[in-house]
Amino acid sequence: MIFFVLLQIRIYGIYKIVQWKYPTQSNYCLFTIFSSAFGLIIATYVAFLIFLIVTIILLFGIGL
Repeated sequence: MIFFVLLQIRIYGIYKIVQWKYPTQSNYCLFTIFSSAFGLIIATYVAFLIFLIVTIILLFGIGL
C-alpha cells in the first residue's frame, strides 16, 4: 500500500512538467511507461473497490 501511495504522488506530481514528444529534452518520458503508470493506479483502485465490495457481501450477506 505504501508503494501505491508513493507511486501516485510521483506520477501525479510530474504530470504537468513531463512531455513525450521530444526525446532529446531532459523532461522526456516514454509515453508507454507514463500511461502504464496511470493504468496501474486506476487498476489498483478498481481492484481495491472490488475487494471491498466482495468483502462486505461475504461478511454481511447480500440481504435478500
